[in-house]
Amino acid sequence: MNINKKFNFKRIEVMAGVLLFVFCMGINIYFRLSPAYFPLLKNAARSTVINKIYVDASEKVDDLHHDADPYFKKRLVEKLAKNELKNSDGFKQRVETEYKRLKDNYQDEAGQSYFLEIDSYQWVTNTKNVLNFGYPGDKKDGHKLYDTYTLAPLGSEVFHARFLFYLSAFLYRIFAFFCVAVSVEKFLFYLPLFYVLVFLSLVYFLARSQFSLPGAFFTTMFIGLNRAFISRSSAGWFDYDVLILIMPLLISWFLYLALKDNDNIKKLIFYSLLASIFQWLYVFTWAGWWFMFIVIAVFFFCVAVNNYSCCKGDFKKANKENAAYLLSFTIFAAASVVFCFLFTDINFIHNIFIQIKENMNLGKPYWNSIWPNVYYTIHELDSIGIDSVVSQLGGTAMVLLSLFGIFWVCFFKKRGKSINFFYIMFFWLVLMINACFKGLRFVPLASVPTGFFLGCSVSVIWAKLNKISFKLNLKYLICLVSYVCLCGFIIIKLLFSGFISSSMVPIMNDRWQKALVFIKNNSSADAVINSWWDYGNFFKAIAKRKVIFDGQTQNNSNAYWMAKVLLSDEEEKAVKILRMLNNASYSVFPLLNKYVADPFKCFVIMEKLLEVDEEESRIILAEENVPENIIEVIANNFYSMPPPAFFIVDKTMIGKMSNISFLGNWDFIKLYIYRNIREPEVDILEHVSDIFGLSSEELRRYYKNVAAEIREGASCEIFSARYRFHTLPEVGKKEGNMLHFNNGIIFNFDSRQAFVYSLGEKRYEKPSEVILTGFSGKEEIVLSNEQTSENGIPWLFKSDEKDIYKSVFVDKPLVKSLFSKLYFFKGRGLKYFEPFYADDNAGIYIYRIVWGRNKE
Repeated sequence: MNINKKFNFKRIEVMAGVLLFVFCMGINIYFRLSPAYFPLLKNAARSTVINKIYVDASEKVDDLHHDADPYFKKRLVEKLAKNELKNSDGFKQRVETEYKRLKDNYQDEAGQSYFLEIDSYQWVTNTKNVLNFGYPGDKKDGHKLYDTYTLAPLGSEVFHARFLFYLSAFLYRIFAFFCVAVSVEKFLFYLPLFYVLVFLSLVYFLARSQFSLPGAFFTTMFIGLNRAFISRSSAGWFDYDVLILIMPLLISWFLYLALKDNDNIKKLIFYSLLASIFQWLYVFTWAGWWFMFIVIAVFFFCVAVNNYSCCKGDFKKANKENAAYLLSFTIFAAASVVFCFLFTDINFIHNIFIQIKENMNLGKPYWNSIWPNVYYTIHELDSIGIDSVVSQLGGTAMVLLSLFGIFWVCFFKKRGKSINFFYIMFFWLVLMINACFKGLRFVPLASVPTGFFLGCSVSVIWAKLNKISFKLNLKYLICLVSYVCLCGFIIIKLLFSGFISSSMVPIMNDRWQKALVFIKNNSSADAVINSWWDYGNFFKAIAKRKVIFDGQTQNNSNAYWMAKVLLSDEEEKAVKILRMLNNASYSVFPLLNKYVADPFKCFVIMEKLLEVDEEESRIILAEENVPENIIEVIANNFYSMPPPAFFIVDKTMIGKMSNISFLGNWDFIKLYIYRNIREPEVDILEHVSDIFGLSSEELRRYYKNVAAEIREGASCEIFSARYRFHTLPEVGKKEGNMLHFNNGIIFNFDSRQAFVYSLGEKRYEKPSEVILTGFSGKEEIVLSNEQTSENGIPWLFKSDEKDIYKSVFVDKPLVKSLFSKLYFFKGRGLKYFEPFYADDNAGIYIYRIVWGRNKE
């Protein structure tokens, strides 16, 4: 007897469906609300107060019973602490006070939490521009929109991915009609929750149309609580992430509906057009829009081939089967091209090939130009292995369940139009799994088809269980208990992933807010902020000043030049690079490249220009047959007075120095040899000698090294070298003639010897060398033995006039770098960097760049 018939589950199933839907939405919103009130900080406050109570109790007991037995003192401390904890009102008040202190650092004066990530500040600015001007930029030239605050002084074009800003501005206008007092920032902080509700509702109802109730529930839970997705869709994460999942899901669904009943031509045309509209919106939403078009094209092609294969030579029958598919794809593709051309001025087909070509370089340090690929150094685009992909998708058990769903669809689901949706999901999954190997950024996209196949597995198991005769026999009980345990395991696993949001805190904080407002209030409106690209959006949104580059414009030559500035041990050269960037941004190289065709030679000329004075630079350019008017432009870019400018360094750059140095140490000679390795060795050496001016011995060494590395399958790291701060700085404690550091370094002032504790040998040993700075008014290098260390050299320094010593394990070239002089020594002794603002606790140091005299 069928279970459903015996108990008449129809009404119960409807009620259960409503309850499960509400639970899915509720639990997803609950987890995503964490950044609004920071539960992690509440727990931290509680722990801090408890520790303080025990410390106070211990000090009190020590004062009263200094010579008492330690066991007695421990019991007394425990008693006093517990008595204090029993005072629930007092304890709660202290926790609340500490909690408020902790969270206030991440909230503005009105108690509104800062946005979680950096890009959100740019997207908020773009949305406000739509509200104020009607378009995302702050300048319009014909059909082109520009953001004049980035890539100073040129500005940067705002490209076609603008739908988020128009949609969000539209929704804010509707909301503000009813709630006038809510600010744009507050509305946009919580708006991701609305987008999540829309997306997960679509997932739930689409899954419900394909699966049983348990299948729809677990599909929605899996996708919604995926650890990579939940961290990028919480309150305060105002970004594209939810919209870039909604669009391909709707495209898939509408094409499925178009082909579900292909005898109904009107429906086929209607839904195919709807799919093309959302493909156009996808172009308008995200730079990676092209992936879905590739998925759909592969789907139609494979189905057509499969139909011909199944018809076994009956081409007439195969053509009849494929007619609807061909018509649907033709409408979808043609309409997508037309919509993109008419409404976004995008050449759809041409853009696909450009995007594919650019995305082929993800995970590689080099790209189409000679400059290093900044995306190679971004964490979310780090290449990962299969183990990491599986872990990000929920673990081995979840992935195996999804694979079972794929297996069942391929081998047991009957052929028919309903299977088209799963085929699209399959090709989507294959493409996105491949993309995941190039970066964690694509895991949320892979989680959507994975979730549907997991729901398929759960639904299949439920269907099989539902067919078992309802008799209280051992077989039925075993199956039921097993299914309940499986469901329980999945729920616990997903809920555990959901708690990742509770640990999220904003990158922005009160310290940064105060520093950037100080710039805003104490500088002219034309001032430019120079720094590494990461926090560029902060600088624009809060300081309201232009920046050299930011998170939307980092992948150009500016990254190389700014990295060179931070690594430079020559202040004059560093300032000359900054002068070029502040006068012309990245434009000097492409301008010179028009007259010096070889990009490598063009780069070498720019390096020469940075080493000589203005008169010599004009001679160098004239020798390369650069026109006089262009020479004048380039000379102005190197020697004219730039606008007022600031330079910012902060403590996060210590950890970023590995990536910064990788870009700044870029080896153009190795890149040239690598690109031309198929050419005869004699020709390569001749060209390299002509361009870079190396000796024959140096050339042969370079060539042999690169050729050997290529033969051995060298990694992408061969084109550069990384310099690191291997540890964070530690403050030393002086005891007599000894200086002790928590990182295992001790220094003897009398013998001027340093020792490092070896964990392996469990003893102190002499390091290969020690660098001392500021101990006797000058830098000293003390050689100890002939050994080398891969963990950096101990660097001991006195950073200011106070009797405070610090130490850090560092790669030697960083000791004299401009970054070290600005961060550790606060610009002491520098000529062109004037201290402007300092926050020692936050590790934020801002300098006014002193350009000197203008050229006469």
